[in-house]
Amino acid sequence: MDVIEFDCLDSTNEYLKREWRNISDEICFVRANMQLSGKGRLKREWISGQGGLWFSVMVNRPVKSPFFYQKAMSLAICDVLKSNVNNEFRIKWPNDVYLNYKKVCGILQENIYESNLSAVIIGAGININNQIPSELAAKAISISSVVNMEVEVPKIFSEITKDFIDKLNKNEVEIDGEWMDRSLVKIGQKVEVYSEEDGLGITGEVVENPFEKLKIVTQDGILREFYAGDVRLVRF
Repeated sequence: MDVIEFDCLDSTNEYLKREWRNISDEICFVRANMQLSGKGRLKREWISGQGGLWFSVMVNRPVKSPFFYQKAMSLAICDVLKSNVNNEFRIKWPNDVYLNYKKVCGILQENIYESNLSAVIIGAGININNQIPSELAAKAISISSVVNMEVEVPKIFSEITKDFIDKLNKNEVEIDGEWMDRSLVKIGQKVEVYSEEDGLGITGEVVENPFEKLKIVTQDGILREFYAGDVRLVRF
């Protein structure tokens, strides 16, 4: 395992996408104190100033399904944050970590294919000591605001790297069980899914515990499947 750290980068994911051929380690972590062009899903800007934990991990020559690594990372983040803050952290499909129904971490996975799957890159942005913009205060939260003190970012990062490596030794069934225990989205949950393809929000009831895809039945009785999208928990 290799760990590369920078004071400032455009994006830790973009760095690994540029350099992956030059990295021989099976697993490589990259962290930056600041990102100038951090991004989330759907190419949205991810504000990545001082005080947050911004990092990516690349798994070279992956032997498990791509989504396995994303689940392992979200679980590692939940476990480490819980051990440091003593709060329950939850996962909202497909890749966000929540505390008290506010987003504390976003995860973006990008896969590299050259005839076959060559590498998996998972980027994570965790709000630790960084200030949450006022326009996002109703939806996002930082760890320091929960514990009312500054948190050691390098310590959190080091613990996540170790926990992630440990989880790679587990099988898919074990990881799925742990992931589902922490999931906010389960069978019977009412959700609204914003689909970029449809350009609108689609409301329905979850009919199968979601992993790689989310299945809902709409109010009109139509079965819809999503492999990505923004999910909001709702009530009819």
